Amino acid sequence: MSGSIARTDTPARPLAAKHLAALAALVVLPACTPASNDPAMQPPTKPTETILSGEAPPPTVPAVAPPASPLAAHEATQFVLTELTQVERSSSRAATIDLRYDALDASGNSTRMAGELRIVLRAAGAEPEYLVFDVRIATEGEQLKHFDETLRVYVVRLEPVFTKPPAPGASIGVASTLRANDGGILESEGAFAW
Repeated sequence: MSGSIARTDTPARPLAAKHLAALAALVVLPACTPASNDPAMQPPTKPTETILSGEAPPPTVPAVAPPASPLAAHEATQFVLTELTQVERSSSRAATIDLRYDALDASGNSTRMAGELRIVLRAAGAEPEYLVFDVRIATEGEQLKHFDETLRVYVVRLEPVFTKPPAPGASIGVASTLRANDGGILESEGAFAW
């Protein structure tokens, strides 16, 4: 028979029920999975210290904070400021900087870092010239707040406070020091364009 549709003996009802069950799973599953964490949506950290031009640079090693529980795992042997760092400037609100760091193990693979992070921004020609930010990523909750699962990088959102901002396109130096939960000190330097 040309032009006819072949008939199967599969009942329509069980097939529809199967599809209905799959659709129900698609609706229920997202409600059961935890919401994705976007560290770039966290409120920005404000400077803990500012140093005017002509004054001595600030210390780069963060202070030791009292132990928090539960401490997060720390396996990194280095961390690097990535090219994914972003600056957002707007006339309607304060500027924000999203520093993005790769935490790497001895083999160069992405891993976790945890501890007290001190970030010193140096903006030559701006006032203040140095901005210091102290960020805790010592506990599991703090680590989760800053870790982007999708990109596998740490995001630290900062709100710089300048009385005289850097010139557009100016290079901003970043000196970052992590006092790791295991007692080690990791340092990283980089820069980004304002």
